[in-house]
Amino acid sequence: EKLKSVSPILKALSVLWKDVKKNIFISSAYFVPGKLGTNILVDEAKNGIDISILTNSLSSTDATAVYSAWERYRKDLVLAGVNVYEFMNKGMKLKGKKISSFASLHSKTMVFDEKISWIGSFNLDPRSALLNSEIVAVFESKEFAKQLIQMINKIYQILGNLNLMMEVLFGLAKMKMAMKL
Repeated sequence: EKLKSVSPILKALSVLWKDVKKNIFISSAYFVPGKLGTNILVDEAKNGIDISILTNSLSSTDATAVYSAWERYRKDLVLAGVNVYEFMNKGMKLKGKKISSFASLHSKTMVFDEKISWIGSFNLDPRSALLNSEIVAVFESKEFAKQLIQMINKIYQILGNLNLMMEVLFGLAKMKMAMKL
């Protein structure tokens, strides 16, 4: 209810959000839900809504202050069962030398219940909600939503494999260090 008085985009978002029954897919380059947004996401997750969020990692963001703000809310979301993914910039190597290859997530999309898609310039952060001039387009099409989810899931799958690989490598590195001690 508090969202309705803030901005026209948040008002539209709250209308879509209140009808969600199954799931929400979120991709936002600068994701800072704030205390209210975090509480809403946690409540929705606890009520059985499957929520997946993709945002930039520290290695891929061009706004470290935004990432720092996001970090305050990440743990609560993960503990509530929200699927959180961070896009990672690994850089590239050419003949043993690291070259500059800045890759960053820039999408701002949401899919509600696999039938309504939201695409635009709006990030889920206070700056987009209160200061910037933003625009979104909303599409009510199951086919379009399905295609958008497939693209998002490909990114999740790649990130999931990278995160698993990092966990395995990190675990091996910890085991090797323990053996040396």
